[in-house]
Amino acid sequence: GVPACHNTVYAFGALDEAWNAAIMEFGRTTRLVNALGGALVVARTAADVEQAFRQGRRAVIYNMQSAEPIGDRFERVDTLHDRGLRSTRLTYNLRTRFVDGCLERNDGGLSRFGVALVEKLNASRVMADCSHASARTAMDIATVSRRPVIASHTAARALTGHARGLPDDVLKAIAKTGGYVGVVMLPAFIVPAGG
Repeated sequence: GVPACHNTVYAFGALDEAWNAAIMEFGRTTRLVNALGGALVVARTAADVEQAFRQGRRAVIYNMQSAEPIGDRFERVDTLHDRGLRSTRLTYNLRTRFVDGCLERNDGGLSRFGVALVEKLNASRVMADCSHASARTAMDIATVSRRPVIASHTAARALTGHARGLPDDVLKAIAKTGGYVGVVMLPAFIVPAGG
């Protein structure tokens, strides 16, 4: 009964290769979807997911684990959106030009550049995803965004204290944007030590 899934078209890598790597992966993934003869469709809207479900097909929603391919060229958000990107995390655990990740020693939240990126994501209708972000970063994104934000795969930090989990106040702030929180199913993130 699962009508749709996320597919990561860029995870992480060398900064100077991020854009080319993302474009190559978008192309490869699109070729794979097309090779399935219509069994899988790229969802660009919620209506696409609903239509695929009614037709007995499955939808895939493209995302990126890090916004590094965008770099300092925000027009790339529109290029990626045209290729099907509908959500992106601003970091994959570590500090980027945009934000601090969940594994950084200090939690500086969104940079000014990160605020500008969230605004561009909002304008281009690409969801900001708080997974892998630090607690302050996630709260900043939820506060700055004028559209729903998500944490597509995280956990409640109160359960295990794991850095990849988010504090309850941040989870509530994400929900208040109209977004959602998805639970990552890794035992270290959701089962207390010794549990």
